[in-house]
Amino acid sequence: MAGGSRLQDREAFAAVYVQHAEVLRHFILRRCGNAEVAIDLVSETFAKALERRHQFRGSTPEEERGWLLAIARSELLQHWRRNALHSAALTRLGVDAPPPQDPAIERVDELASLPRAAEVLAALPPEQRRAVELRVCADAAYEDVAETLGVTIETARTRVSRALRTLALEVEA
Repeated sequence: MAGGSRLQDREAFAAVYVQHAEVLRHFILRRCGNAEVAIDLVSETFAKALERRHQFRGSTPEEERGWLLAIARSELLQHWRRNALHSAALTRLGVDAPPPQDPAIERVDELASLPRAAEVLAALPPEQRRAVELRVCADAAYEDVAETLGVTIETARTRVSRALRTLALEVEA
């Protein structure tokens, strides 16, 4: 699509996410070594890209990836700066650092790293895909997922549960 139109169109932006999210996650994970942080920073990268999509001047998937990697690099640098300040404050206060990430996030990361994960995610019904993106990728509370999607909390939980079950079954098949 010429002129970066995939990034300009909100519907097509989902395809950009599916195509590039895993590359960004690996890029960030290799540099920070923390899967939970990598997931958060990928979410932040796509949020910034969505906000700034009008600035994209490329026209190819390779140019999209380069632009997204530049945003991811910036997000990673900001994270390191914040983390350095946070660590210094904890040291001054004599407080231990928080414990490592939770096993559920590690399981999601493990599933996401499998080759078929992006393909299976893209094949989910749109309402399930959006629910799992909000809950897992954006780490939104179920209440926020429900509000964003305009559904009840129970419906949001059901959509996320079905999506994760489908992902686990299909990716491991």
